[in-house]
Amino acid sequence: MASVPVLPVVVTLGLSFMAYRAAVYARIQYITAALLGNRTPRGAQRVLEIGVGGGKNLYYYPKDMGTLVAVDPAANEELLMRSAVAANVILDYRKGRAEDLDIASNSIDAVISTYTLGCIPLATRGMAVAEIARVLKPGAPFIYVEMLRGACAGTLELIEKSPDFSSVECDEGWKTMFNDPHAIGFATKRGVTSKAKDTSDPDFVDDMDVLEGKLGKRKSNKSRK
Repeated sequence: MASVPVLPVVVTLGLSFMAYRAAVYARIQYITAALLGNRTPRGAQRVLEIGVGGGKNLYYYPKDMGTLVAVDPAANEELLMRSAVAANVILDYRKGRAEDLDIASNSIDAVISTYTLGCIPLATRGMAVAEIARVLKPGAPFIYVEMLRGACAGTLELIEKSPDFSSVECDEGWKTMFNDPHAIGFATKRGVTSKAKDTSDPDFVDDMDVLEGKLGKRKSNKSRK
């Protein structure tokens, strides 16, 4: 029986894995764009993004958004400013960390974190979740896309256990995805604000339902009284 050359097999497997990761990344970018575009409240005056980096999310925000407050300890400021101009976003960049936000309480219409919370050490990650809840207006959303493997594990549990959120929604399919689990969804701060979407409206369409209908995913919804 002829032996199978090892190197071509390894190369093929490596290329297949790279193609798989590229496909996963493309799908997550699509979901991120939909979440930011649909879940950021219309007419929001101040939106906060933590870990803004070079500003790749700036193109996804609603066009009627007021100011994006961007917090990052080491953002590429030149690239970020170029992205803001290209995306026509009013940007307020602040060098800082999510664990200690220099922002007034109850002053932000939405907070966004994509691949940021998981990069914070688990020992202080809960502080970042508490700060996010503090600056949000009552009834405002915290939109998140986070990895759940390796050092990033535990992020969703911190959000779900926070007493500051009245409900937490997460795509169940991505959460339990083999080899590459993600927390993708949004949490709502306790209280009611005029900027929050009214889910009792018969014309209301849940953005997660729309996404999951396209992607064939299920949703977990943890509400608290």
